[in-house]
Amino acid sequence: MKTLIRLALATLVLVSLAGCATKTSLKVEQKPGVDWSKYRTYAVLPMTETLPGGSKTIIEAVLPAIQDSIARGFEAKGYKVASPESADVVINVTAGWLPKVNVTNWNYVPGYVGSNWYGSYTDFAISSGMVQVDTFEQGRMAVQTYDAKTREMIWVGFGTAIKDERASVPERVQKIREAIAELLAQIPAAKP
Repeated sequence: MKTLIRLALATLVLVSLAGCATKTSLKVEQKPGVDWSKYRTYAVLPMTETLPGGSKTIIEAVLPAIQDSIARGFEAKGYKVASPESADVVINVTAGWLPKVNVTNWNYVPGYVGSNWYGSYTDFAISSGMVQVDTFEQGRMAVQTYDAKTREMIWVGFGTAIKDERASVPERVQKIREAIAELLAQIPAAKP
């Protein structure tokens, strides 16, 4: 009975940890020594009409949300929209869902061994060789900013999150908007 309770507690801990994994992970990198004072205009390059791993419904909702969120983020920093040919910086966005596998080797699990007719037992850890394999889809997005003249990448923001199948399309779009806004909040502001 106590073994069953301990296994139930271990399962509860695993489920709790799995629930924490849906948080969006964001990271920003900038090329050292970039003089942002010379950049005043931006252009977003056209995105592909397909996203790896995305359904048509999701793609139709996500693509405009990405473009709109990037425009809002750059304009909030003082940049003006321009054509790709005349912009100071151009933005390329890549996004999609990739299948992922997570393998956890639990190795030792506490257990009870040696019950007799008096009900006594010995408590110690036994090696179970228990391995847990989880498969899921991970959404990934990169917002790459290039100097239009030199064609060098000067700033990039990455975002990853586990795809939540239970979330509605508007909830997914909102999560993407929030991630882009958080990434672009870290880009230097345009100089007047």
